[in-house]
Amino acid sequence: MAQTQHTHKDWYVSGNEFQSMIVSEQTGDTIAVCYSPQKGAETAQANAEFIVRACNSYDDMLNACEAAVRFILAQGKTDTSTYIFLSEVIQKARGEI
Repeated sequence: MAQTQHTHKDWYVSGNEFQSMIVSEQTGDTIAVCYSPQKGAETAQANAEFIVRACNSYDDMLNACEAAVRFILAQGKTDTSTYIFLSEVIQKARGEI
């Protein structure tokens, strides 16, 4: 069975004084809405901006971590804390742990 794919990036933030919306640049569709009734519109905006930055940079950051792991493997240094850390980060990014 095919896995459902997320909406294509690039995403951006749009909104008003009540909510911040995460929007798909390609389609203009709203991906998500961030509210923060207790903390206000500024917190909702900050949360939406954080999500957009994380999602828009996800592929590049994962590729950079994988490239670093390949370099470490080529050096035969798999017992280093950096290798272990990067391996765990990659697994988290892939949803494996």
